[in-house]
Amino acid sequence: MKLPFAPELVVETGAVADRIVNLAGDLCSDIIVMGANGVGAFAETASRLGSIVHRVVAFAPCPVLTVSNVQMEMQ
Repeated sequence: MKLPFAPELVVETGAVADRIVNLAGDLCSDIIVMGANGVGAFAETASRLGSIVHRVVAFAPCPVLTVSNVQMEMQ
């Protein structure tokens, strides 16, 4: 399948969430798609407000789609 636009690779340094949000604004992005790894209940509660995903969702200039890598076992 041919993409309508060529993918662009960008490498930057700095605070990850801030760089993602700023780059999305600079590029006038329509959407941000990012992976979100699940963690245990305690770790999730303890780190939720400081997570990269949380900061991107809170400050992004466009919608954010998070994708989990949860694998289901077939029984």
